[in-house]
Amino acid sequence: MNMAVGTKTPRQAGHESKTKNINKNTTNDKTRSNQKTPPPKSFLFRYREKDSLGGISQKTVELLAEATGLSTTDLVHQALLNMAKTYLPAYELDDGPLTKEQMSKIRSMSKVSDLPNESFDQSLF
Repeated sequence: MNMAVGTKTPRQAGHESKTKNINKNTTNDKTRSNQKTPPPKSFLFRYREKDSLGGISQKTVELLAEATGLSTTDLVHQALLNMAKTYLPAYELDDGPLTKEQMSKIRSMSKVSDLPNESFDQSLF
């Protein structure tokens, strides 16, 4: 690319504006340093030599990344998210079964408590 001496390429001009923004943000960051959240924690992941029930090889992860278009980090996140959906409750646990007193109160408040049991195919309780 031929350019006159002293002129900046678009890339150089963009870098200069980014540098100015960084300098501006530095002063703001100092005044807000107590408001910053710490970076998320990370962990070390070691591949297994071969695939097994207890681990996965680097080759398989590379094949998964190629097949899905995801990065290895995104693959790990996806796998852990799938496990969380499988093993963790999707709602806050309740206090357990209803007591006899609670059941009695529900029945006394229910409008269908006057109907005979034969009117129902199944009981909820």
